[in-house]
Amino acid sequence: MRRAKVEHYFKHVYHSNAIEGNTLTLAQTRSILETRLAVGGKSLLEQNEVLGMDSALRYINNTLLRGDLTAITLENILELHRRLLSFVDLREAGRLRRSQVYIADHQPPPPSSVPDLMSELISWLSSDEIADMHPIELAALTHWKLVFIHPFYDGNGRTARLLMNLILMRSGLPPAIIKIEDRFTYYELLKTANDGDVRPFIRFIAKCTERTLDEYLEAAVINHQTKSDRVTRIPIESVLNDDKESSSVTSAVHKSKSVSSSSSAYNVQYSPPRRQQPRAIHPYPSRLTSFADPEDSTIQIALPPNIIYAGG
Repeated sequence: MRRAKVEHYFKHVYHSNAIEGNTLTLAQTRSILETRLAVGGKSLLEQNEVLGMDSALRYINNTLLRGDLTAITLENILELHRRLLSFVDLREAGRLRRSQVYIADHQPPPPSSVPDLMSELISWLSSDEIADMHPIELAALTHWKLVFIHPFYDGNGRTARLLMNLILMRSGLPPAIIKIEDRFTYYELLKTANDGDVRPFIRFIAKCTERTLDEYLEAAVINHQTKSDRVTRIPIESVLNDDKESSSVTSAVHKSKSVSSSSSAYNVQYSPPRRQQPRAIHPYPSRLTSFADPEDSTIQIALPPNIIYAGG
């Protein structure tokens, strides 16, 4: 099962970046995460995006899924974004936008409204309104709301997907991976949600979650564990009833007693790749620093702010 979690860690980093236009392959993404060395023929910006996603996922694993699972705060979201862009744009990392932006098919709210809209989102996440909401519906709606607000100049989609998966994993569900092959559908359904019908987007996220769950179950079977020992599934069509006015999700996944709502949340968390020993890096005309995992001060990774090339 650990192997499946590690593979999904690589896939999450790869697909979430690829959706935003990053051209690194899955194999190249994996190489960067495992060796902390750059690959040839690709921009340093794209490779630094891999490190940023890795840092944000480690913050989820090591902080937001540990101990008492308190309500998600604005500071949590800003920290996710700060880590996401920490190797790309330090000036804007973790900061709300301060001017108007324009994107295809959607004009985000003016910057003066962003702080209040983010406060409303945080209040909604801890309100009674979501108490009986299925976690898949909650995760999908939170994802859409953050993308609609578009609180940052860059990294909104990646931050929204991180926040969505944090909610899923806190509920004992596996993270949903939106694959690059589904990019067109993903954006079309976000547009449909912006136009007033969020139900297709919720169904889409439910299917992505189910796909990850199926892959976890397959890994469990390979490890001689039966599906009935872990999770019982019901058809995805029951996640959202098209005939209902409400966008309420009835049920996508029934968890067994062995997977509780919150205390076992990190039973399904990502397993990051194990750290490699620091490697010597060839000289490069750039200021070199040492990157330390913020969650483990004993591990020093030889790494400049922009990854450098170690040979070819």
